[in-house]
Amino acid sequence: MNTTVSPVGGLAEDLAHARPFRRSERRALNRTCAVSVVFITEEAEGAQMSATGIWNAHIISPMGKNPVRFELVENDGIITGSATAEGETVPVVNGKADGDDLIWEMSITKPMKMSFVMKLHIDGDTWAGTAKPKFFPASQVIGERAAS
Repeated sequence: MNTTVSPVGGLAEDLAHARPFRRSERRALNRTCAVSVVFITEEAEGAQMSATGIWNAHIISPMGKNPVRFELVENDGIITGSATAEGETVPVVNGKADGDDLIWEMSITKPMKMSFVMKLHIDGDTWAGTAKPKFFPASQVIGERAAS
């Protein structure tokens, strides 16, 4: 848990320009209660990220850096959605999420007919992993969540 303390009533500014208290000020201060507000927020580090959203990615293969747009929905560990590239939209098939690790299959027909197994790891609003075609070596995949 992260804890943030926020002084009320300009106390922070007063402390920045503090000088030693006079005796009469110390007596008055002893009778006054300083108030602070504490906000407790859930710590993001280590929290599981959802794959739900629009992702702009690149598959980096021997043919070059190919842009792909994914629209995904994660629900109870199941990934559904689609991928769009080169004017073709294909469904995400057999998608699963295990924490921040994702895996799914997809098949394309452009620029050639090919099936892939996508394995990705989400880290905040970015992801990285591989796209493994059936008969070729795996290609690197990098991407980021599209701005809302």
